[in-house]
Amino acid sequence: MAATVEHALYQTLQDEVKTKDLGGHASTSEFTEAILEKIKSTQN
Repeated sequence: MAATVEHALYQTLQDEVKTKDLGGHASTSEFTEAILEKIKSTQN
């Protein structure tokens, strides 16, 4: 599961979904939702 979360995180960052502290414009909720969507898409 950790590898899945790590992969989803890297994919999200590659998609340029980042919070302000990482140089982006997404809120923490938007960032988290993007990661969760990546995880869900790998489990289908």
